[in-house]
Parts: sequence; C-alpha cells; structure tokens
Amino acid sequence: MDYKNWMLNDIKIHDKKLANICLPMTHDSGTFDLSHEMAPDPAEWIVELEDALKEITKDLKEAGILPYVADPLAWLLKEAIGAMKGLTTATKENVATQLEMGMRGFDFRIYNKGGIYYIYHGLQSTSTFDSMLDDIANFLTSTTGEIVYVNLSHYLEFKDDDYATFGAAVKTKIGDWAYGRDAAGSNDPFTATYDEIIGQGGTKKSRVILTTSNSLGDDVTFWPRNYCPPDDKRPQDVLAGVYTNTSDLHHMITTQAAQFQSAVDSGLPFVNYLTLTPSTEQYVNIIVSSLYGAIYTLAAEVAIVDPIAGAALAAVATALLVDYEITGYSWRTLEQLSQHVDRELTEIVHDYFIPITGPYNQISMIFCDFWETTEVVDLAISLSDDIEMEWSGNTIINVNGAELASNEGPSAAMFQDR
Repeated sequence: MDYKNWMLNDIKIHDKKLANICLPMTHDSGTFDLSHEMAPDPAEWIVELEDALKEITKDLKEAGILPYVADPLAWLLKEAIGAMKGLTTATKENVATQLEMGMRGFDFRIYNKGGIYYIYHGLQSTSTFDSMLDDIANFLTSTTGEIVYVNLSHYLEFKDDDYATFGAAVKTKIGDWAYGRDAAGSNDPFTATYDEIIGQGGTKKSRVILTTSNSLGDDVTFWPRNYCPPDDKRPQDVLAGVYTNTSDLHHMITTQAAQFQSAVDSGLPFVNYLTLTPSTEQYVNIIVSSLYGAIYTLAAEVAIVDPIAGAALAAVATALLVDYEITGYSWRTLEQLSQHVDRELTEIVHDYFIPITGPYNQISMIFCDFWETTEVVDLAISLSDDIEMEWSGNTIINVNGAELASNEGPSAAMFQDR
C-alpha cells in the first residue's frame, strides 16, 4: 500500500464529499519529542501536581535534605520528568512520518515562547512548530492529491497581536496549499468533494485545510472554530463530536457512540475520538509515586553520613506510596492506557459505529493516541470506500458447495472442511 498517496490513488473517493471520507487523525500530534522543560500549561492536573510537589518539598526540608540537595523542588521536577513524559507523549513518530504513513489530520496545541512557537502538553516540545510546518510543506510539495486537515488550538502565552503574527507565519509556510473560504462562505469543505477541494481555483494539487479555535486575522485561509474539533467548546453546527475526558474504556465507547448517533440523526459529519485520558488524580498519583525510588536512593546515600536524616527521608519516600496510591492502575503511561482501545480499535468501530451508519460512511475523522500501534489508516481507507457499508443482508455466498446467507455478515469460517 502506498500510504503516502492513498487519497490520490483511491479513485473511489474522488467524487465523494469530504464528510463521507474518513481522515485518520493524530491526537496531541506534536508530542513525539517532548523536552525536559515544563510549559506554563494551565491544565488542572499540572496545578495539582505543582501543589503536591511543593508539599513534598516541605516534607523533605523538614527531614533534612538541604545539606545534600540545594534546590529540592527543582530536584523533584527533574526526577519526575520521566513519568511526566510517559503520560504526556501521544505518539513517537514525527510529523513527516505520520504523513508518509497515511495520517491526514493533526491536533497542534501552540505555545508562544517569546515569538518562537512550540507544541505543549505539560512539557514543551523539543522541535519547533516551524519545523513541523516544514514537514507539512514538504509533504504537500511532494504529493499532488492528498488532503491534510490541520487544527490549531489551545493557544498558550498569546496576547492580542500575537494571533495575527502567528497566522502570518503559518501562511508563509503552507498558505499556498490552503483550501480557502470563498467570499460567500458557501464552500464548506465537508460538503465539497475531494475533486473540488483538490482542484480549487482550477489548479489540482494537494491541499491543507487550516482550522483555528481563535481568529488569526485571516478568515479566508483559516476556517473558524466550529471546524476545529480539538476545541471542545466550539459550536457543533457543521461538525459533531468531542473527546471524552475519561480513562474508562466503556464510558468512552458509550459516550462516543451516543454522540455518533446524534450526528447521524442530525446529518452532520462526525469526529470519533477513540482516545483515553487520565484523570487529574491519576496524573498526580502516577507522577508523584514515581519519585519513591529517587527519594529512597537519596535516603540510603544520606544515611551513610547522617542516619537520622536518612531515616527521615526514607519515611517521606514510603509515605508517597500511601498518599498517592497506584496499585489499582493497570497502566503507568499514556501508551499503556491507549492500548486498551488501540489493540481493538477496528473491532470497536465495527461493533459500535458501523451498524448505524447507513449506506455511506459518516465517520469523518478518527482521532488516536499512539496511532502507530493501530490499523487506523487501513480502517479509514476501508470506511472511505464504504466497504463496511456494502452488505445488505441475505446475499448468498457459496462455501464448498454449501449456500450460506446471513443478515449479519458476510462471515464464513471453515473447520474440518465444514
């Protein structure tokens, strides 16, 4: 399969509306190389984590850490980075690889650090967002018939004038491939066909659909927030579905299925968020409890020269395992959590979403964490081709001379020639 050019090569979708083409999307797309530096992320779990670390710092000082560690809070943050990365990294593949392997949609959360743009999720990215835009530009240049959907949201450290400056920077990189809004606003991308999007303005080439949760000073190049699914507060008049903020697989599936049924009933394209999210308590407990080993090791070293301080530090370490309980968790990282859905992603879509779609695909996007561990691209291509929707029931199939029919199928299995 030539995943780099799957949309160009799949002629079945060329006269289809974008609403009926399924785009495989990555969630927190730029977290593939998070740094050791925290971003000023306002997320609730970050605030709670910082409060917890301050309390532990106080306990460590009372236990006598200061002669041995000059800045206990900085030391704790440094020791916690590994656990933080495990809970904030959503993919290990860079943007160029994601595109080459068939992913067609991105969720970029933008951090403005003194005029240089990064991605963030608790921690800031090592790669700049400019380098990720370069990857997209290179892909659009090297292909002729792919549609890439880019969501820009969760702007951090932006003031009024910064938005237009950022918008201009994005346009400089990939504006030449943008599928733009016409003056009347009548060319909604979801009601436009693949051919109409690729051929906008009479020139056929790969296109990028740029959406933003905040105005970037150009309403032609950038589609507004109701087209930007990572903005869960957006109006859902053109695109239905938001992520389910839960780590519980059953709750996620039932919530997404209910949203899907509502989208089908309303005739809206649907964004399927097949992602799981740790709770604030889970974030904090996993990260803080990960400090046990570092504190206990330090306690053993201190005990050699100061047995009383060493014992006191060891007691602080032991208390973490009581105060921040994790024995009930079957996972410690986002990758481990995502496997609860990723390892059965195709089956979940078949069981909970396909049966109510009707004759045409209505799952317009599927968002995944650690998409590289799934078959989401093949699934999206299959859905885009309506392969799963072609079965009408009671069509006879012949197996070793026996005629079989099914309202559920088609399914056939062979065992001992039967």
